[in-house]
Amino acid sequence: MRALWALVVTAGVLAAGCSSDEPGATPHTPETDGGFLSAVATLEQRVDAYEELTTGVIALVRAGGQVQVLTDGEARLRPRIAMQADMRFPLASITKSMTATVVMQLVEGGRLALDDPIDQWVPELGSVAQPITVGQLLSHRSGLPHATDAELRRWGSDSSRLLRAIGEHPLEFRPGTSGSYSNEGYVALGLAAERILDASYGDVLQTRVFDPAGMTSANLFGPWDVRGYDDGTDVSEQFFLKWIPPAGSVVATAADVDAFYQALWSGNLVGPEALRQMRTTRGNVGEFSDYGLGLARERFSCGPAMGHSGRLKGISTEAWSLDGNDRSTVVLVNDQLSDVARILVDAALCS
Repeated sequence: MRALWALVVTAGVLAAGCSSDEPGATPHTPETDGGFLSAVATLEQRVDAYEELTTGVIALVRAGGQVQVLTDGEARLRPRIAMQADMRFPLASITKSMTATVVMQLVEGGRLALDDPIDQWVPELGSVAQPITVGQLLSHRSGLPHATDAELRRWGSDSSRLLRAIGEHPLEFRPGTSGSYSNEGYVALGLAAERILDASYGDVLQTRVFDPAGMTSANLFGPWDVRGYDDGTDVSEQFFLKWIPPAGSVVATAADVDAFYQALWSGNLVGPEALRQMRTTRGNVGEFSDYGLGLARERFSCGPAMGHSGRLKGISTEAWSLDGNDRSTVVLVNDQLSDVARILVDAALCS
């Protein structure tokens, strides 16, 4: 085990879900140190136990102002490079929490509203059968059809053309009546933000998320420091980061991800009402049992937590904060083994 100790005291940072009126919140009675040392010890044991299964791991655990980052394994196999705590990972769908934050900032500023039809800013979707609202896109309840592989490969880096192609397909269901996880919906949200703010999406994230949250290594598209593996075979597809950027193309360190969510929970990125809207769940979508606006709620062995996860070929990312407690974690694994990533999350949150 290669463990990088990074104990940091951060005053005045609020934990996820600490308000008592949160739906589904479960009260916890923290130990004097918030269970920090116990969490670190258990997480280290779990990382050691799965050492032979995963290529490499970065696992950050936080209890209040105490933070530690553990690393194990390799970032790259050929040439062999050891995993280090400050390495940049492609975050995949954790990006959606950042895009939702931008959208909610625009809602707070009166530039758009959750019940606005998206085709006001994205006329490429004007041909769909029913109007789709901003809120329905954020919560994956739009019914927007998925792009085909051929459409992604042809138009994945051109949001306007990709959405125009998607708009020619029938809706999966009437907007608002069901849920279906949609990367394409977040492409539409990102394009709307670009047009409202008259800036590239990379610049939008830099000025509205990365800089105010103190995410010093974050960027859109890369570069990144690890490779993704499946049973020892390099399955990285770096070109995928150029597709659907508002849905999954942020690259950052574990510390950056932690800084983002801490800034979000503490009100440094959006105000209380916008955060309440983001945290209010609307039902299950895809792999998530309950989903709000760019945030998911999942139940772990000690109770519910809020955050997001992401998947790319050979990459699994997780970022969760317990409801009613100040415990949170970020787990980044450069392997297909998403189940192992979730096991490490549970160890960090619930020990």
